[in-house]
Amino acid sequence: MLLKQATSDVESPGHRFITTLNNAVKSPLFVFLFGASLATVYPALKSFFTPESELALQKAQEEARADASLIAPFLNNLDSTQRGKFEASRAALRELENASHSARNGTHSPVFVAVNKAIEAVAVQLFPSTTGQVTPAVNQEIERSAAQAPSAVKAKTPSYDRLRDAVVYVEVDRGDDAQQKQAKQLVDILRDNSVTTPGIERLATATMPSKTQVRYFNDSDRSLAEELASIAIGATGQPVVVVKPSLTAKVGTLELWFGRRGG
Repeated sequence: MLLKQATSDVESPGHRFITTLNNAVKSPLFVFLFGASLATVYPALKSFFTPESELALQKAQEEARADASLIAPFLNNLDSTQRGKFEASRAALRELENASHSARNGTHSPVFVAVNKAIEAVAVQLFPSTTGQVTPAVNQEIERSAAQAPSAVKAKTPSYDRLRDAVVYVEVDRGDDAQQKQAKQLVDILRDNSVTTPGIERLATATMPSKTQVRYFNDSDRSLAEELASIAIGATGQPVVVVKPSLTAKVGTLELWFGRRGG
């Protein structure tokens, strides 16, 4: 004869706890909460075990992809035959670059550096420099104008806002390494402040003026030329005169010509 253990209608506290826990684990709510917790914890765990150098690279790649997706539509409008589209693209890209610059604690995104190169390439087509028009006779005329120009512009607190609507060329003596280095520093300053500066043109010593000049070619650009001259004085410590040669150039075109050493 087998004896059966009498069952109790009253469950023990331990049994009730296990039953409740089992039911909770099986519930959709627990699955949802547990899954959400994993989704939250996993990135933190991944970051903790990933080397800092790899994390920095991943962040840079993510930022580059984000910047590229933003600027792609504006790059489509960089048309050297349509100035209006060019100006719209330049203005929009400048604002995006400023926002990116602030978000990156003052550093430049490589994507925007590349885009600025594209802008400068198109600017050369839309706003060509006048170097091809400069002849010995033109040089003599410019020297006379510079000698008669008012006293050199005075340095003041730099203001780059208006210059961002211009295209600035910088001309240096190709035989003067120190001058080229100084010009490079000035170009970097202009580019850091979103001024379109296609680069440095290295010319023969005989072509260079006796004194450093900012040249403008349209009356409406006189104030821009004075602004550029003031910035150049502050950056180089050299006196700068503003002249308007009788040459043809698009509105917004400015040229900074370094004077011959000892001039």
